Amino acid sequence: MDFEFSGEQEQLRSTARAVLLQYCSSERIRRAIDSPGPFDRDLWGQMHDLGWFALGPAAVTDGADGGFVEATILLEETGRALAPVPYLPTLLAIWALQRAGETGLADDLASGRRVGAAVWQRQLGVGAPDADLVIRATDDGVSLLDPCSVAAEPAMDRTRTVGWAPESGRLIGDPGDAQDMLDQAAVGTSALLLGGAARVLEMATAYAREREQFGRVIGSFQAVKHHCANMLIDVEAMRSILYWAAWCVEAGHPDASLAASSAKAWCAAAGPRVIATGLQVHGGIGFTWEHDLHLFLKRANLDEVSFGGTRFHQDRAAELLKSRLRADDRLI
Repeated sequence: MDFEFSGEQEQLRSTARAVLLQYCSSERIRRAIDSPGPFDRDLWGQMHDLGWFALGPAAVTDGADGGFVEATILLEETGRALAPVPYLPTLLAIWALQRAGETGLADDLASGRRVGAAVWQRQLGVGAPDADLVIRATDDGVSLLDPCSVAAEPAMDRTRTVGWAPESGRLIGDPGDAQDMLDQAAVGTSALLLGGAARVLEMATAYAREREQFGRVIGSFQAVKHHCANMLIDVEAMRSILYWAAWCVEAGHPDASLAASSAKAWCAAAGPRVIATGLQVHGGIGFTWEHDLHLFLKRANLDEVSFGGTRFHQDRAAELLKSRLRADDRLI
């Protein structure tokens, strides 16, 4: 079996990286976080023009313009670039609306004219203050909260807004739809975590090759080599489990929920660990406001808990496995 990305997927990644490199320079991101709201409308319009909002699981988008794996590639790249846009929240809202038959609202979001957000249970909603509508998923089903006015809450991650969504709304989906949204969100946040961790790995290894101490580059010291090697192991494991989960969600595989929770449980732990190790490699410079590492750290800390953290998804995966064993009469 070929586990490599196709030529089209590699082209999608390279195009996305080029666009995000143009719109997500350090200077531009810092201007965004110093503005009243860190939402780059120019980048948002460019993403729409490139068709990024038309991607998604074949079960809800028919896979005409690309599937969930392609969306995961783009989410990884937006995490790598610290893109100050609510891309994942809007995708989750589009998919939930399409699944519910709310095609008019879904098309509005996909057009780039409106912004969506999605919330699990009563968690803070990433991008909710920027949203024209919010989708909430709970164990009881999926609800549409529209119209919505959400005040932004202070947060360490200043590249995105967060806020509390209203409690009440119109039910548009059943508990199965809610679990589907949780699977998609778990994979999506894992992709953001992978993107940030992979970029910090690149930054740390580049710094280790150029920073000198005692007349030698620090990358020649065994302790620094071990740090970088451990970061690489974590990143590659994140990538493997993430794209397994993305494929399962795209294919509607019976293991989709188990794969999604496994990916989030690992990435929520490994992503912040990679960035913390990157800080160690950089030493004092990595802790300064002028360096970009703290932006990745703060963003990872938010993605770590969004749509459930490591413990939540470990417990969910355990329950899924126990249910399977009970169904097979192998667990009393």
